[in-house]
Amino acid sequence: MAARPNVLWIMTDQHRADCLGCMGHPAVRTPHLDRIAREGVVFENAFCQSPVCMASRGSVFTGRYPAAIGIRGMGILPPQETTTPELFQRHGYRTGAFGKVHLTPELYTRRILKSETPILDWRAFADAACLAPIPPDPRKERYGFQDYVGCEDCLQGSFREVRDEMLWRLTRRLTRNLDPLPLVLSQY
Repeated sequence: MAARPNVLWIMTDQHRADCLGCMGHPAVRTPHLDRIAREGVVFENAFCQSPVCMASRGSVFTGRYPAAIGIRGMGILPPQETTTPELFQRHGYRTGAFGKVHLTPELYTRRILKSETPILDWRAFADAACLAPIPPDPRKERYGFQDYVGCEDCLQGSFREVRDEMLWRLTRRLTRNLDPLPLVLSQY
């Protein structure tokens, strides 16, 4: 394994582990995920720390139980908590995330994606979100990610096309250099 390998961290909501081909499901076909599993690392002894989205994600991104970080429900990740993306950065990684992170109750994506961007045309929105630089945020609303696109709460209609286009553009932008990359992909 490389000294600093790329890390693709895939999180889904309400996804049973046995609903993947690589985990032995007899009918489910997931060839791309199966290949990632074959060529990477699969965590077979894991559990969900909380049935509530924010508490669970806060735990995943800090490595601490929800009660230890003070999130039992729809809470806010305390600013003093160190996140996994911040740890990756300390070791020379450029971090990125696409999708649902949801560690605050408000739509922080408005700040990240610039609420003044007109969402009339999904390509214009994707261009604005994926190609415009994202300013530094001292309040940690991006939870340590240097690049973050959280489009899922902002869009209606042709969502799948938007998601796919934005994911492709963000991945292309983040992988232009050869530095190792931890990328979180989080979908509903």
